[in-house]
Amino acid sequence: MWRLWAKALGQKEGRDEKEADKIAVIRSLIMFQLVLTNLFIISGNVLSFYKHFNEPQMGFRLDEYEFNGREVTPTNLLLLISEMEGTYQNLKYMGFKEDMDTINEMKGRYYKLYFKTKKEWQSTN
Repeated sequence: MWRLWAKALGQKEGRDEKEADKIAVIRSLIMFQLVLTNLFIISGNVLSFYKHFNEPQMGFRLDEYEFNGREVTPTNLLLLISEMEGTYQNLKYMGFKEDMDTINEMKGRYYKLYFKTKKEWQSTN
């Protein structure tokens, strides 16, 4: 087995068998170091991939996505209104008049809440 491993490492070098074995041992250590380094690189990539998809990014917290997890701020209300405006337009293009009216009614409530909240935030900040 040693002979096959030594051949796999490259052409036999050295002035005699003893020196050739020493060179093969050095090549084996280099090969072991390369394999170990590659394992660390791969494990780092796997951990980074896992971490990227399982931890909040860009300052977002996962508890924001639970019921009542997001603060009612003017910005968050505008995000909600924006989604409703997009939904309204899609309903319009598809011809769902009743649903358009429902979304329009909801938009009215949230626009009023937005202006009220914005006025409160401006007076406190």
